[in-house]
Amino acid sequence: MALYLVTSTTLGATLVCLRDEAYLNGVSQPLVLCIKEGSIYISSELPPTQQTIDTIVSLMPDAVLKYAKTLRTAYINENTSLAILSGFTHAVDGILYTYTSGVLDQMNLIGLSDISKSTLTSYPILVQDDNGSFMDVMHTPKQVNEVILTGATYKYTQIGKGRYYKNQIANASTILEVANVVWA
Repeated sequence: MALYLVTSTTLGATLVCLRDEAYLNGVSQPLVLCIKEGSIYISSELPPTQQTIDTIVSLMPDAVLKYAKTLRTAYINENTSLAILSGFTHAVDGILYTYTSGVLDQMNLIGLSDISKSTLTSYPILVQDDNGSFMDVMHTPKQVNEVILTGATYKYTQIGKGRYYKNQIANASTILEVANVVWA
């Protein structure tokens, strides 16, 4: 996010402009939000020209704030999904592995959740090592249950984090408050 000042000769005022990138339907969109004396205005032009500034100044601040909240919420949703799908780490026999968390990966782990009825003593699970190489690593039933618990905890932690940020956005009363909600 970039912050810059633009002076409007027509308005005789300086506008504070925030350049941001928003995600809507998975597509990155440039966005400029301008603030003048507590009012918020929007433009997709980077940086906005004098004519654009004068035009956006006439927009209704409430509508712009609502639009900014929609864009920022989409950004948080996107980052929540990306965090979950990036996988989680868990140590097996002292070695830390990354477990991928795509939809099929999650379904496969859920499918192993009732291993108590099986007579098998170990199960192969696809993991990624520190070098990025994928391999099947054998897991005992106890290790499988630990991986499932770690994965579920990680997933729900990311969902909770996303909800926390979305609540901040919903409760924001200014564009600066919305802009300050970032995935960390």
